[in-house]
Amino acid sequence: MESLWQDLKYAFRGFRRTPGQRFVEIGVRMALGATRGNTVSMVLGHTAKWTLLGGALGLTLALAAGAQLEPMLFGVKPANPWNFAAVFIFLIGVSLAAAWQPLRRAANMDPSRALRHD
Repeated sequence: MESLWQDLKYAFRGFRRTPGQRFVEIGVRMALGATRGNTVSMVLGHTAKWTLLGGALGLTLALAAGAQLEPMLFGVKPANPWNFAAVFIFLIGVSLAAAWQPLRRAANMDPSRALRHD
């Protein structure tokens, strides 16, 4: 449980910083005519890419660890698809929630302010 908590804190820190680090890039894109929808899809696409990559890697490692820990599991299958699906859906929700506030700030950004930022 402690490991899951640490993963959630890391996800919030990582996804909240991404649009802030790309402040000037997003401002330039908006100054050149990018719409709010383009900005939202760019940030959500980045979030989704890393979430799916991390989920695939985590699933692979969890299956490998489950096979090794099978003798210690009583009454639970090491590759229970419902558990894996529930955790994956939960982590997708957490990553989208973590990206929401920076995404809102990036979509409402004034391009001239970003261009003056250095």
